[in-house]
Amino acid sequence: LAFRVEEEGHIVLFDIAADVFFITDLYLRSTHFAFTHNGTVCADRESILRRYMKRGMVVDAVSSLSVIEIFAPTLQLRLLSLLRIVRIPSFIKKIREHLSLRGGMRISLATNLLGTIILFYAIANHWVACIWFIIHRYIERKVEFTWATSDCPWGAEVGSDGCLAKWDKILGEHNICNMDSMRDCYLRSLHFSLTTLSTVGY
Repeated sequence: LAFRVEEEGHIVLFDIAADVFFITDLYLRSTHFAFTHNGTVCADRESILRRYMKRGMVVDAVSSLSVIEIFAPTLQLRLLSLLRIVRIPSFIKKIREHLSLRGGMRISLATNLLGTIILFYAIANHWVACIWFIIHRYIERKVEFTWATSDCPWGAEVGSDGCLAKWDKILGEHNICNMDSMRDCYLRSLHFSLTTLSTVGY
């Protein structure tokens, strides 16, 4: 939503691949993923479905509706994919169980806590970077002096070509990204969030 560029086809392909993966995961979880109950492996499809319905099937199904956004981009359904964030603790638990059972690796509590902190710190920085850019792109579009128009790493004049965003006096608004690609704007926004969360920020 923050860094969307419709003309970049590889991003659309990545979105399609991600949605297909999660829809396939939804199907397999509801029909094929056996589980153990009281030491007995249960592979009955009805039991698997009932168990999955109690453990997040609704959230997974709603988040998968974001695939409609590919065909109807005006609906802003891509935001539904954010619901998958609630699966992160379960994902971390599964990785720990897999390493313990398959690889014979025992992860200490301290290592687990450190890894969790690093993961959530990375997620927090990404979210702050997106929020910063959403403010710039949608809320402060007609504001001349913002963090983006003032982000001029080579000492250029505020709102000029050397800044993250360029102010247009005729239109009375700034452009979205004045860098070579949206990826560069994301990196600048991520740098801004990193310095803000890690230090005094300014």
